[in-house]
Amino acid sequence: MTARLLRWLQTHPRWASWFALALGMVIIFWIAARDKGLTGGQMAGMTVAVVLLAGLCVRIVGWE
Repeated sequence: MTARLLRWLQTHPRWASWFALALGMVIIFWIAARDKGLTGGQMAGMTVAVVLLAGLCVRIVGWE
């Protein structure tokens, strides 16, 4: 299992970076927005926006 995961990470570094960055950004967003009175729909929409922003960041950093 671990060897398969490491092989996937080596063959798909951008997907792995996107996942790791998105996970960190979503956790930080949820902590920051916890007591702000946002509705479930607003939290879901912002979570999607944060994940897409993480993908855009990985894409921009990956430009050579």
